[in-house]
Amino acid sequence: MRRLLFAGGVAVAVAAGGPAAPEAVEALEKLLGPGALPPELKPEVITADLPGRIAQVKKSVPPLRRAQVLRDLCVIARADGHVSDAELAVIQQIAAGVEVDLSLVTCAFDRTSSECAAQPPA
Repeated sequence: MRRLLFAGGVAVAVAAGGPAAPEAVEALEKLLGPGALPPELKPEVITADLPGRIAQVKKSVPPLRRAQVLRDLCVIARADGHVSDAELAVIQQIAAGVEVDLSLVTCAFDRTSSECAAQPPA
């Protein structure tokens, strides 16, 4: 789970195509713990392993715990105050890969919608 959160968090942080957003990196480090991130992130190397990490989580982690990773990725995406289409696309790709219903991602971003009111928090 931590390996997927790390790789997915980095993918979200660089989704806009530039360097990793500092707010997203800070949010990722808060989730993983102080010192959990290397001094220099190499997004291309980290994200290249994302499919393998997705497959491992899908195979060995129960669905409810998989949803927790998606919720955490949503926290990282929101760290700078908005969620870009590119960040959302990365999160949706990971959600599909680990077989978490995309409505849970929507609910993690918008807990006020009526669609989410009947669902437990992601």
